[in-house]
Amino acid sequence: MAGTVSEKFGPDVKVDVIYKDEIINPPNLYVDDLELGKNATQEQLEMVVAERLGKK
Repeated sequence: MAGTVSEKFGPDVKVDVIYKDEIINPPNLYVDDLELGKNATQEQLEMVVAERLGKK
């Protein structure tokens, strides 16, 4: 999901993948310091990123 958001918003978005364990399923998503959680959808992720970029 993060890769798709990065592609959609281009250079305005930096994606970091932080591994705490060998297997993360599903990932716990964050945008800046906002935790979206493990059940966030692609739509929710894109909406939060767009808001942060002022592209609401």
